[in-house]
Amino acid sequence: RLLLERGRSLAADATFEDAVSQAEAARDEPLIASCRIWQAAARTDAGRLTAAESRCRAVLIPAVLDRDERARAEATLARILVWQRRHDEARRLDFLALRAVADSDPFVHGTAVRVLLASGDLFTAGQRARDLVTATSASADPLAQIIAVTAHLRVLLATGDLTLVDERVRELRASARAARVPLRFARVSVLLVDAYRRAG
Repeated sequence: RLLLERGRSLAADATFEDAVSQAEAARDEPLIASCRIWQAAARTDAGRLTAAESRCRAVLIPAVLDRDERARAEATLARILVWQRRHDEARRLDFLALRAVADSDPFVHGTAVRVLLASGDLFTAGQRARDLVTATSASADPLAQIIAVTAHLRVLLATGDLTLVDERVRELRASARAARVPLRFARVSVLLVDAYRRAG
């Protein structure tokens, strides 16, 4: 996972492939599924969207996933579909019905915000982003808070509220630096460039 945060998606893919092999040797089906979901994320970051989608869909077929892992698998698939502009397909996935609570996976709910924005449902996206910010406010995991702030920032960018965007950007920059995940902020910077270009 650290490799993914450092932007080394190909190395992460290979590492997760090794983890899958070890989990298969141990016949640990839930662990196999979890490793494959993470491998799909690595392939997405590497731009291998077809391979990533195949991996996700294969994981979702059997009934070995618990609710949280299924939600993560669906969110990983949704991220792939959004990159492919297949927003209607992403919107039909069940994970979108889940609500963010204190122990929720922030990636799942952050991805839900992306899907809702991509499909034009700004109001619901705003509600979900606020729920995620609230759910992660007391989290000891700085990455959870970074994901939540990023989701909220996406909503603010969609509304054109650049004053609040600037406040959130300062918060996100400091958090990403403290958590040593600069790639998170770099990705948001791309969104900012587009927003400021549109604002003139």
